[in-house]
Amino acid sequence: MKRLFGVAALAFFVFSVIYVADADARAQRVEKGKQVKLDYVLFANGEEIANSQVNGPIEYTQGEGQIMPGLEKRVEGMKVGEKKSIVVPSDEAFGPVRQDAFREFPKAEMPQGFTPQAGQRITLEDNAGRKYPATIVEVRAETIIIDLNHPLAGQDLRFDVTVIEAG
Repeated sequence: MKRLFGVAALAFFVFSVIYVADADARAQRVEKGKQVKLDYVLFANGEEIANSQVNGPIEYTQGEGQIMPGLEKRVEGMKVGEKKSIVVPSDEAFGPVRQDAFREFPKAEMPQGFTPQAGQRITLEDNAGRKYPATIVEVRAETIIIDLNHPLAGQDLRFDVTVIEAG
C-alpha cells in the first residue's frame, strides 16, 4: 500500500510539473488577444528595407488585424525568444499592383515651384487633410501620372522576426 501511494504521488508530481511547464510555455506563445512585440528585419526583392533597430519593434495585439494579415498569421504560436524567417506573399501583404490606383493630374495643380520627376515620392493631401503617399510614374507636357499603390504592392516580403514579448 505504501509503495502504491508513493507511485501515485510520484505520478501526480510528474503530471503537475509537466502541466505547469506546458502552461508556462503556452503563456509565452503568440496567441489571439495577447500583446506582442517583434524585432524584425524586412526584405523586399532580397534587399533590406526596414528593421526594428532603426524603426523600433512591431507592437500589436494578436488577432486584431493591426498588422498585415500574412505576418500575423505566420507568427501565431511562436514562443518568446523564437526566431523565424517568414515569407509573406504580396496578396497577404500590401496586395497586388492595382491599375485603378494610377491617376493623371494636371501639372497646374502641383505646388508653385515644384518640378515633378519620374520616380519621385510625394504626399498628396485631400480636402479633409488626409495624406496619401504616391510615386510620380511619368511626366507629360501638361500632366503627371501618379501611382497611389503602396510602394511594396505586388511584392512578396520576407521578415526575419524574433518574438520579444507575448503577454
